[in-house]
Amino acid sequence: MTNTVVRIPEGIPSPKVSLFENMVNVIPVKTVPLWEFLLSSEYKDEVTRYRQTQDPEIRKKIKTFSLPCVTVSGIFDTRGKHKLTELHSHYICIDIDGKDNPQVNGRWELVKQELADAFCCLSYAGLSIGGNGLCLVFRIAYSEKHKSQYRALVHELQAQFGLVADPSCCDIARLRVASYDPNPIFNPNAIPYFLLGLNGCQEPRRDKRSAHVDIKTRERVYACIAQINTLRIDITSDYDAWRAIGQALASEFGAKEGRRLFHLVSMEYPDYYGSECDEMFNWCRSHHDSVGISTFFYYCLKHGITFK
Repeated sequence: MTNTVVRIPEGIPSPKVSLFENMVNVIPVKTVPLWEFLLSSEYKDEVTRYRQTQDPEIRKKIKTFSLPCVTVSGIFDTRGKHKLTELHSHYICIDIDGKDNPQVNGRWELVKQELADAFCCLSYAGLSIGGNGLCLVFRIAYSEKHKSQYRALVHELQAQFGLVADPSCCDIARLRVASYDPNPIFNPNAIPYFLLGLNGCQEPRRDKRSAHVDIKTRERVYACIAQINTLRIDITSDYDAWRAIGQALASEFGAKEGRRLFHLVSMEYPDYYGSECDEMFNWCRSHHDSVGISTFFYYCLKHGITFK
């Protein structure tokens, strides 16, 4: 694969994934770097032909037989039922389809940028093969909890942005057909996503010998927020508590990730407004020097939320 749309920085490793000749083949052709596949302009002509025709038969033929596909979540020996084996890539692909999100109305460039600003775990965002939707690739922390991390991401996309994801993407062997986007979002240094969805909010076991204090602390924050969202517990109804929580998250996580987490905590308040939440966090970013992350844990504990 050549002719990449975005230049991949030297020294940046790419996760390896399985390449399939088309959507009907169950045996992979070879293993390829994921970034090269997603960023390639090699399939531009065929994708353009797909987008320019409205004939359903032609579109089906192109999508099903004429374009290669990859399994974003790893290397697979086969996609056959009961024979599937894999080496997980630590990435999840989520599709946002235009027909399920009519409110976007073609504003995909804006949505891409908004998602990139909100999710430091977003590695790639590009147009789908039809041009009316997005392919989103997120880096995840716990490959063994693939579906649980998928559910958490889908919940955030809908709660924060009103975006409805394609539910079939939870399949670990989900195929991503080749597409083309001249202006994709690409962040090869994305930070792993730690939150877990419903029925998966326990803190994963980690090797204590290799754990760092700051990483452990952040994992505990993510575990608490997972419980807040899963159990729908509001810990921000008191204004002073809300402000202190924002200061704590800003102090520990900084501008981008801190804001994202502050929204996740705040959205359980019955009268939550995103713009009001942003205004409060803007203030917290400039007034957090004397507030540490222990303040966040204090208010969690007051509401029966703990990372243990």
